[in-house]
Parts: sequence; structure tokens; C-alpha cells
Amino acid sequence: MRTLKKIFVRLDGLIAWLVIPAAWLLRTVRRIGVDQLPACRKVLLDMGVFPIRNHFYEPQFDYRYGRQLNSGDRSLPGIDWNESGQLEFLKKLTRSEEVANIPC
Repeated sequence: MRTLKKIFVRLDGLIAWLVIPAAWLLRTVRRIGVDQLPACRKVLLDMGVFPIRNHFYEPQFDYRYGRQLNSGDRSLPGIDWNESGQLEFLKKLTRSEEVANIPC
């Protein structure tokens, strides 16, 4: 098992040189857009190696910068929550029986 691991470590550098052009090509395909390249999209999906960019429209998979949970309390000084006004508005609503049994 150790000899196999040593072989993989040595092959890693060689394989990395082969991966560089493939990675560049995949990045180019994504920047052009797979909607513009339907044959490339089909091949990538069939092979199971669809490239995901580190972009806010893509699912997050790169956690090098840590996970930021947005469910905690945060300082949002630009938003006026107007809590008292919202509570007053809720008191004015009359059809509460329509939403009383909706599971949350």
C-alpha cells in the first residue's frame, strides 16, 4: 500500500501538468456559457464533470474562506425595519383565520 501511495505522489505532478489545459478549457467553456455550447454541455453532463465556477450564482463548494451563516444576527445599518409600524400593521389584518392553521 505504501508503494502505491508513493507512485501516486510522483504521478501527481505529471497529472497536474495534464490537468492545467483541461481546467483552462473548462473555465473557458463556462465563461462562454454552456447554453451557447450545447454539445459541450451534453458531454460534460454525461461524463459527470460539469465545471462549477466560484460565483454567487453557483452552488458554494469552495470553503477556503470559511462558511458564513446568514441566519445569525448581523448589523444591517442601511435597513429601517420599522418594527413598531410592522406590528401595528399586523394588528390591522382581519383574516387571521385563513392563515391560523398553516404549518411553519
